[in-house]
Parts: sequence; C-alpha cells; structure tokens
Amino acid sequence: MISLERCREILGDDACGLSDAELEVVRQQAHGLARLLLSIYLDKKAEGVTFPSEEPPTAKPGRGAAVGPGNGQRRDKAGSPETVEY
Repeated sequence: MISLERCREILGDDACGLSDAELEVVRQQAHGLARLLLSIYLDKKAEGVTFPSEEPPTAKPGRGAAVGPGNGQRRDKAGSPETVEY
C-alpha cells in the first residue's frame, strides 16, 4: 500500500484539511477499489473477454469503425456513435 505522504501528493489540493486518520480511510478505500477492479478484470480475461485497448484496430483511421482510447464508444460507417459493452 502506498504511504500517506504519497496519498497526499496524488490527491493534491483534495487532501488539504484531511487528518492522517481521514486520509487513512481514503487510502484503504482506494486500495479496496483497486483490488476489486483488478479482480473483475482478471475474471473477464479468464472468460476470454477482450478489451478495446487490447484489440487490434478494426479499420484504418478515417475509414469504418474506430475505437477511441477509453471512451467506450465507436462510430459506425455512417459516423453515428454506438456504445461498446465491456
């Protein structure tokens, strides 16, 4: 787990006014969330799910469907956005 000092650096102004005890709670919650997200990711990978960042491009830029990094949407050939289910 990262140090409280590093938590303060990462949070910047958001950490101002937080006591060490309050920051400890935030740190524990962030650690728990990270573990949960990693667990979900690993479970999905074991099921064979691929994620947009791992898929090869489906079309050359400017032609057909393209996935933007992390935006959860792609455009069809007509240029309309469609939601990508993860």
